[in-house]
Amino acid sequence: MNTTIEQIIDAMPHPTLTRITGLPSCKKIRQVHSELNANASSIQSTLGDCVNGLLYLTLTPQQYATVSGVPFTVPVHPGPRSVIPENASPAQIAQLKTAYDMMTNVWLEYTNTDKALKQQLLRAVEDIYLRDIKHSMTGYANVSTRRLLGHLYSKYGRITPEALKENGNRMRKSYDMSQPIQTLWVQIQEANDYAAAGGVLYSLRQILDIVYTLLAKTGHHFRYACREWRRVRAAQRTWQQFKNHFTKACNDNRTYASIGDFGYAGVNHVCGAEMVEYMQDTQEALANLANASVADKALMTQLVENNTKIVAQLDILTAQLTQKKPATQT
Repeated sequence: MNTTIEQIIDAMPHPTLTRITGLPSCKKIRQVHSELNANASSIQSTLGDCVNGLLYLTLTPQQYATVSGVPFTVPVHPGPRSVIPENASPAQIAQLKTAYDMMTNVWLEYTNTDKALKQQLLRAVEDIYLRDIKHSMTGYANVSTRRLLGHLYSKYGRITPEALKENGNRMRKSYDMSQPIQTLWVQIQEANDYAAAGGVLYSLRQILDIVYTLLAKTGHHFRYACREWRRVRAAQRTWQQFKNHFTKACNDNRTYASIGDFGYAGVNHVCGAEMVEYMQDTQEALANLANASVADKALMTQLVENNTKIVAQLDILTAQLTQKKPATQT
């Protein structure tokens, strides 16, 4: 583990930030902020969700909540020394000392990373634009990286209400099914970052609702995926989980919609999407049937009835697809 500030900086993807020459602007601040986010998230840590590193250092708590569904607990220093009871056994003493050392190391990692990020930012921005929050005796010693960024945005990164309204429209722009779904994720993330820079904070629930609506408006394309998402427990609805869920659904749609996937050319896409859905339902019904206890006759009967209905629906769709098969040319 890198312990000194310089070692931490050297291990970051952006050891030197893009220099802001002269008066900072929203665009310039966002560029530097993006680099700081990458640096913070590159630091492996057991804090938070263990995935986004120490990204919490460069985002507001509201912003971080849209990235991770796991609350971030800021570590505190465990004190000057470990507290050991008088009657503690040698094994207990060893455990207490180990726990103290671990807590101290986590705190040092968090604190030194913030100092490293702050040092990078101070080098990238001329001091005159940060002097308002510089203490006459301690300088920036007690100022966090997040506070420096907040000061820059509030003083020099102001965004007009008109620009924020246009940004909201960009966030809600309809998804073009001919484009990779990753373009939608980028669209939402960039709009959310811009809004945060302008002081408008979207909650995770608001972001998920916006994107869900955009995908639901595509019609049959994500009907099955939307239905499955509604079944996901609220506590498990994170931004990353949402992207994973609908990216898989998009890939499945493109696979089954490819020409010739069902042995026919020019298959109507609506029927193809419905076929996929019924095939998945059929697989679920067959799996339930296989796992059912033979002794439970009532459950067995119900599962058989459900399976029969789904198979009948599948036969109807197959017949529809057959009718759409073009006549063979001689």
